[in-house]
Amino acid sequence: MERLRTFGEVYDNRNNAFDILRFILASMVIYSHSYPLLYGTAHGGDILERITGFQVSFGSLAVCGFMVISGFLITQSYFCSHTLKRYVVSRCLRVLPAFAASLLLTAFLIGPWLSGMDWNAYLFSGGAENPGKFVLLNLSFRKLQVQVEHFGKVEQ
Repeated sequence: MERLRTFGEVYDNRNNAFDILRFILASMVIYSHSYPLLYGTAHGGDILERITGFQVSFGSLAVCGFMVISGFLITQSYFCSHTLKRYVVSRCLRVLPAFAASLLLTAFLIGPWLSGMDWNAYLFSGGAENPGKFVLLNLSFRKLQVQVEHFGKVEQ
């Protein structure tokens, strides 16, 4: 009788179906979000939400699927790194540039646009949560801020 192969022996990290799975999961999130955007919250949720009595939606199911795939891929990355140091460095090099770019985009492009303030008033506003401090504090992980002080406020 032939021995059953392990998942590690069968799995091919170059030829797999993760791309199509991610596409399907992303489509499920878009589908789930389309209901409140198109019909409002009074209509209820997507079809799965209504069938399950508002316990699970296609969007929440997709998020769970993304978490499973992410856990699998991150574990695979760890085992391919051979050392913890190499793994941590590669994770940081993958995640931190996008994190920094999103902070800069939020603080210096989206923030001034949505605040309604002129550039000088926005950029050089006082207080503990001005745009520069927002970026630096978040990049240092010392104090994660969710908003810039004047974000979304219009001065009179």
